[in-house]
Amino acid sequence: MKNTFDKARAAENTSREAIEYLERASGLSAVSTANFDGDMSFSSAFMLFTRLSLLITRRRPEIAVHCVLIHVMPHISEVKVSDISRVLVNQLVNPLILEGKIVQGRRVFSLMKQFLSWCAFQGLIDTSPLNDMSLNKVAGGAKPVPRERKLTDAEVWVFWNIWDYFNVCEGTKWAARLCLVAARRPDEVLRARKDEFNLQRDVWNQGTRNKSARQHALPLSPLMRKCVEELFEYGKGQPVACSVK
Repeated sequence: MKNTFDKARAAENTSREAIEYLERASGLSAVSTANFDGDMSFSSAFMLFTRLSLLITRRRPEIAVHCVLIHVMPHISEVKVSDISRVLVNQLVNPLILEGKIVQGRRVFSLMKQFLSWCAFQGLIDTSPLNDMSLNKVAGGAKPVPRERKLTDAEVWVFWNIWDYFNVCEGTKWAARLCLVAARRPDEVLRARKDEFNLQRDVWNQGTRNKSARQHALPLSPLMRKCVEELFEYGKGQPVACSVK
């Protein structure tokens, strides 16, 4: 169980407003979390929910907070928790569905359902108006189409070779190439430490420094090893693998 969040990690994936909100929630005292009732506004109750639930149970609370700050808070921040109805929640979700933002619509519904269930548990409301509603019914049960994450052979060739035609440092060139051959995000490569790489066993032990925040290790292919060796050579004396200038 945790009571805070990784600010540096959150800054890579969310807005400054979401980070500031989480910092305020983290700073709530025990006294302030004990003073609530059914007449609380959504904004006040969600702050408590963030402190007592999201920050403790979620690996990435910033994603939930960012979603609510954009899609929910501007519309119902001053609405009393006891006045939030099924119709009101659908009024938040339906415009997103009409705009084709199915992922965001499902996320808003899921967060509101979790929030209202928490409110019922805390005694702010008798029962949640979303108790018998399923996430699978949002947008008629439509699921977002998985994104295609593949490059053609030509695109791979261009990405690998294009760095030779621009005035970039060796660190940038080989870091970009490592992103390609390892299928890692740029921040995962740029923040990699040299001690994560075991070149004797050809293993990259990334630890929890990834989007899922779970332990992860991956084998080094010959091309990945070539990228790592070039990065080590470029960044001699540096603890990080990618000393990009």
